[in-house]
Amino acid sequence: MNAKRQSLSTSRGDEKFQKIKLVEELVTEITKHPDSSAFLTPVSKRQAPDYYDIIKNPMDLSTIRSNLNNFQYKMASEIIEHIRLMLRNCAQYNHSNSEEFKMGTRLSRFFEKKLKDLKLETNTEENKPQGNKRPKRK
Repeated sequence: MNAKRQSLSTSRGDEKFQKIKLVEELVTEITKHPDSSAFLTPVSKRQAPDYYDIIKNPMDLSTIRSNLNNFQYKMASEIIEHIRLMLRNCAQYNHSNSEEFKMGTRLSRFFEKKLKDLKLETNTEENKPQGNKRPKRK
């Protein structure tokens, strides 16, 4: 029975590692995407002086890559969440008619489609920007 447990544990570990590798490859694809230029490095205070007043948890692809290189992620879902955070920050900070907002929207669609294609995560409904929802009065 001990051998069975060890085998299950090893296979779960291998599966977790494989998912991380798939998402790491996806990070590389995102970095090469035509709409990634605004996300490659942290937002500059010089270019957007109020960015860090508005965005409390900034994220960019170089930070994600650094975290990957330093083995900071234990699960693929952590990487996925950081990519989504980066894209939500873009949507929160930029006006909907700005080129950055449009780039973020296209990159988000690309990312979510790839996740679905890779069968890494299919529930994207919770990741769509939500409006202000108030409970209905009876």
